[in-house]
Amino acid sequence: MFWVVSAEVDGPVNPKTGYVYDLTCIDDILRGQVIPSLTHKTHEGIPLAQSLCQSFTNIQSAITPPATLSALTLALSPYLRYAVLAGDTLVVEVTQSFEFSAGHQLWCDEFSEAQNRRLFGKCSNPNGHGHNYVVEVTLGGSPDKTTGSVINLEELSHIVNERVIGPFDHKFLNRECADFASLNPSVENIARVIWQRLVDHFDQAKLTKVRVWETPKTSATYRGEST
Repeated sequence: MFWVVSAEVDGPVNPKTGYVYDLTCIDDILRGQVIPSLTHKTHEGIPLAQSLCQSFTNIQSAITPPATLSALTLALSPYLRYAVLAGDTLVVEVTQSFEFSAGHQLWCDEFSEAQNRRLFGKCSNPNGHGHNYVVEVTLGGSPDKTTGSVINLEELSHIVNERVIGPFDHKFLNRECADFASLNPSVENIARVIWQRLVDHFDQAKLTKVRVWETPKTSATYRGEST
């Protein structure tokens, strides 16, 4: 297995060093304590979310104020990661990636053809323009006391495949998906529509974020309506 563990530390910048915290110290903690502990607990069959929470608590107590640990992330692969976030109670976020290929056209009827070409470029092509979209779905919650997990990953995959990937994959979004019949399928709107398709379909965990990558350089993130 190949894991990537990362820590986020918040705090004021030291006027002498320019650091928020000693990076060598963080590296020593991650390599010397966190990774061996996570590996050992995994071999013992302890759920990763539960183990990561314990590691977060251990690192948090080792950080010297005024710096504080704000997040501890474990990436199991390019497609799946867990993160523990600081707060009154620890929240574990699970992020899984999915892919679909689709065509779309970006166009505003009130704009001239020249304006549409300038604003949307290739995406204004009347015959459409395609992308290989990557969708990151993030759920947050407390690990279940019995299973130690935030959500069953098979359930997550089933819901996303049924609600998003199946309806959108290899479709011309404007013409074949009712969600975009009168809505420009920009990456921003795609992220918002995916959120709306998923938000009420999880019982154990809460949907906290949807990020859609249109290209390796361009993405949009939606976290629900502001309150």
